[in-house]
Amino acid sequence: MHEACASMQPSDRTRAVSVSVPNEEVKQPAFKTFPASATVTEGEPAKFNIVLEKSAAKVTWCKDGKPLDSSSTHLKMTGEKTKHQLLIPACVPTDVGQYSVRAQGKKHETSANFSLNVLPKQE
Repeated sequence: MHEACASMQPSDRTRAVSVSVPNEEVKQPAFKTFPASATVTEGEPAKFNIVLEKSAAKVTWCKDGKPLDSSSTHLKMTGEKTKHQLLIPACVPTDVGQYSVRAQGKKHETSANFSLNVLPKQE
């Protein structure tokens, strides 16, 4: 399986696709559902979900290339077997950035990138 990502102007939204190649072994873990980039208003929640084809030994969420702190009270990372989620219950301007999620198996790993934009609250 190969992953590809394309940027479509002017909205600059990205969409990930998986391409299956006949007779090629699918390396696990592999994404069944990729996280989607989001734009929210300050104070609104942002949810990023992934579904893997098979369970991963470890799933790591990152922001701007640095692993997110699982003990943070500002966000919640949950996951069980093949379904994982990053939830930011109330977004603030400092949440804006480039995010990624990495799923590690026994022999292989895969990752997906996405972004979060936070618009100012309209009063």
